[in-house]
Parts: sequence; C-alpha cells; structure tokens
Amino acid sequence: MAKITLAKALKTKNRIASRIAQVKKQMMYHNVYLVDKTHPDIEINIQVDVRALKTELETLTKNLICVKAAISKGNVESATKIFELSEAKGLLSWYEHLDCSEGRLANSYLRTVNPGEIQRAQIDMSEKNEIIKELIAKIEKTQDELDEFNASHRVDIDDSIF
Repeated sequence: MAKITLAKALKTKNRIASRIAQVKKQMMYHNVYLVDKTHPDIEINIQVDVRALKTELETLTKNLICVKAAISKGNVESATKIFELSEAKGLLSWYEHLDCSEGRLANSYLRTVNPGEIQRAQIDMSEKNEIIKELIAKIEKTQDELDEFNASHRVDIDDSIF
C-alpha cells in the first residue's frame, strides 16, 4: 500500500478518469471494421484490439473505484467544507443569472405587460454584485482550506494503481 496525500489521490482519480474516457472513445471508434464483401471471413483494416481495450477499461474502472473509495474515506473530516464549497458554487451560479433589470418595459412575449409599465427589482444590481463578491470570497477561502487539507492528509492506495 502506498500512503499518498489526498491531493495526489485526486490527481490520480482525474488521470484514471481521463484514460477511461480515452479508452471508451477508442472502443467506440474502432469496434466496427470493414471486411471484403467477396470474402467476409477475412478481417481487414483492424487497427486497434478492442478486446484488449475492454480488459484495460475493466482494470481502470476497478482502480478508479479504489481511488474514489480512498478519497471518500480521507474526506470524512472535510465533508462539511466540501458541501459548503459545492453549495456556494451553486448559489454563485444562480445569483449570476438573477434578473435585476429595472425600468420601463416594452411589450414582451414572455410577460403580459402594458407598454410603459415600470418594473423594479427587490434585489438590485448593486446588491446582487455584493452577494456575488461575498460568495466568491467564501468559495476562495473554502477552496484554500480544502487544498491545505488535501495536501496534508494521507490515504492508502494499492501500489498496483500507479
């Protein structure tokens, strides 16, 4: 067993996931091949051994499961921070799309309004920008705390995965 930091485990997870995507793409692309229509039993134009890729995919998937399990165990102490980060990012995305438009309206197919009607926002653009600024600061602080945790906490991963 190798004892590695959570940061390295996360990089390993991403590397394995990336390789899985590559293998799947190769399998998808190379699974079907051409044969000579006069001699359909003769295989031609086979460039990649898809069965070998299938075996590699199975191994990679097992390794990914092991790494994810190790990361999950290692993250028990930081679970609250992980959830805080996730929810803050979700709120940031939501607030970025919050309509804060104000002023005189023209006819719109989205709303039934009288021409010249005036709309106001309960949360105006300056308040929205302040909320976004606070969320970004919270996200950065929480991400820094998680990065520090990931760099200092270690997990066990089978040597064969490397």
